[in-house]
Amino acid sequence: MLGNLENRRGKLLQIIIAGQPELDAKLEAPQFRQLKQRIALRCQLRPFDAAETAQYISTRLARGGMKDQTVFPPELMNEIHRRTQGIRA
Repeated sequence: MLGNLENRRGKLLQIIIAGQPELDAKLEAPQFRQLKQRIALRCQLRPFDAAETAQYISTRLARGGMKDQTVFPPELMNEIHRRTQGIRA
């Protein structure tokens, strides 16, 4: 019912739902048909590639105050990517 709240300018309430890939499968169930119809945008994030993993780590360290990432050598960055399979937590 909250999804029906609107005025002349548009919807009054926007809800963001985030979840694991299983949520997509759950939304396919017949009992969620009306909810699925109200979803304006659905997207799925892909895992990082090795370069994106290294960039993500460098960015996080920079935000923490380390401008030049010198903690992890390149070969360790590749190992971090391999072990995490590109999934950030």
